[in-house]
Amino acid sequence: MAATDSLRAAVAGLSEKDKRQLSILGAVLALGLVFGLWLLSYALLSNLESERSATLDALRVIRTERARIRQRQQSRAQILSRYEQHAPALGGFIEQAARTAQVTVSETNDRPVQRVDAGRFERRSVSIRVRSVTLQALVAFMAQIDNAPFPVAITTLRLRKRFNESNNYDVDEMVITTFDRVVRAGERRAGADGGVAAPASRPTVVAIPSAGAAR
Repeated sequence: MAATDSLRAAVAGLSEKDKRQLSILGAVLALGLVFGLWLLSYALLSNLESERSATLDALRVIRTERARIRQRQQSRAQILSRYEQHAPALGGFIEQAARTAQVTVSETNDRPVQRVDAGRFERRSVSIRVRSVTLQALVAFMAQIDNAPFPVAITTLRLRKRFNESNNYDVDEMVITTFDRVVRAGERRAGADGGVAAPASRPTVVAIPSAGAAR
């Protein structure tokens, strides 16, 4: 109360000019306070609106991409399921595929097993030769290999057309490769590490001209 009375006495002792200046100062301070509160509220509302807009955009993207995300997950699951199936001996598999496509394999050579992708996969390869095969039969044979339920790829293909023989080719080298996922100690078999399938390189096709063209 004493402080209030002292303040009132001090104000009462001011001249009219000083009182007007004090009133103007008080009005400016009040307006500044109101403006500051409005600015703070505006900033908070803007942040909330930005977060709301970002959330709505994310939900919209998820809704739009849901089918694609599901398809991608299914595709990844299919790839991983293929790597859960250990590939059989490639010699027997190639013989069966050749029999189905009516192709005669003249030579088969196993290549050394290699660890790839930081030891997460074992790569087994077989090099074969095929003599006097039509293009249709060769494509059918390659389709049999590609449709296998386990990961397998034709990583090298070298063929040449037989001289003076229409639609007749010799396959000087075809390398067929499969990948076996290596399960380490303490690791679950089915995608425990979210493993990514080892990339099967595309076939390298080298066409060798026939003897007649070389002359």
